[in-house]
Amino acid sequence: MATKKNLKIVSFEDDDGNKQFQTETQYYSIPFKGDEFYMTYYKYMAPLFQIKSLHDVKVLWQLTQYAEFGTGIVVLSPERRKNIAKITGIGLNNLPKHMKSLSNLGLIYGMRNDYVLSPVVFWRGSNKDRADFFETDEGRRVVLEFRKVTDDGEEMPENLRTTFSEE
Repeated sequence: MATKKNLKIVSFEDDDGNKQFQTETQYYSIPFKGDEFYMTYYKYMAPLFQIKSLHDVKVLWQLTQYAEFGTGIVVLSPERRKNIAKITGIGLNNLPKHMKSLSNLGLIYGMRNDYVLSPVVFWRGSNKDRADFFETDEGRRVVLEFRKVTDDGEEMPENLRTTFSEE
């Protein structure tokens, strides 16, 4: 909470007719609206560089605007979906495609109407709340994904992959 300090000097005459000065300090609190920001943790931003579509970036930035303070939860109501489509210039029917792309990169997770911004990359709230989140079972969750890739690091085309079955 920010404060503003005013110094007020009042002059008056005492009983003997001498001029006296008195100072009065006034403090005013200026409320800080904490949900006007989100933090981005640059150390973990590698997935951002893998985004191939500008529309994905636009959708992601709009999602950060809707993230709940201290949780990163984004509830996509029909009104919010329409607003995201309008602001980003994408069709409402294409929004799920962009959400899936962001989910595949690990920048968001969830489905249908309930999503969470990856707290590793984005956080809207205090650093203490973020640290506390990572102490929960959900915060300690680790997802490992193995993909076949070509020698140059590109994902292996579907028709060249071999499938494994359990015996």
